[in-house]
Amino acid sequence: MGFATFRAPARSVLFSLILICAFSATAFGSGFLFYRSYFRPAGHLHTEVRERAIVSQADQLGSAQLVIVGDSIVELGYFDTLCPDRVLNAGVGGFRVADTARLVAKLTDKIDARVFAIAAGVNDAQRSEPRNIKKWLSDYEAILAGLSGKRIVIIGVAPVEAGMPIGDKYFDPAFIDAENAGLAALAARYHADFVAPPQSMAGKTVDGVHFRPEAYADLIGRIRSSGACN
Repeated sequence: MGFATFRAPARSVLFSLILICAFSATAFGSGFLFYRSYFRPAGHLHTEVRERAIVSQADQLGSAQLVIVGDSIVELGYFDTLCPDRVLNAGVGGFRVADTARLVAKLTDKIDARVFAIAAGVNDAQRSEPRNIKKWLSDYEAILAGLSGKRIVIIGVAPVEAGMPIGDKYFDPAFIDAENAGLAALAARYHADFVAPPQSMAGKTVDGVHFRPEAYADLIGRIRSSGACN
């Protein structure tokens, strides 16, 4: 049995290995892009389109009982039945607090809402980005100042889940703790309702940060308990 006998099978094996490697790289890349799509800074195509959709919906509604503004955690939630009257979901994947301030300023010109609920901050806790709690609190306070005369609900930043793809490896839990301490103080200063975060999200996220249905049910319950829908 000579060398020529093995040439064709060898080529087949090599071709199969190349296909497997290419498929694995594609699958990994797709998964990476899926995760990254929620944490890119504002300006990414998704955030631009989503923000335009929210502003358009606010313009169409004209009024609402509650507007909940935030990041992908808000965007992925179903809040239509949160309050008896209309609720506008103004969550945008990738938004940080500075982005949220800009969107809130647009919405106050478009919709007459009795309550504004703010649920943002986890994207500001990325380990790969600079983190400055004083600057962060200043950006957050700009949101509250822009809502003068409105009832405000500040929703604490949920802790990330350890050992998950984009949990504590991706976000800094210590910075999230600092955010929540600062938010509680801001709530007292601005006479806003503070919805404290749960102590742990163990088993309640799909990837370390985005909520499972039971976590959304808990969030809705905590918002209702604040009296935001009364």
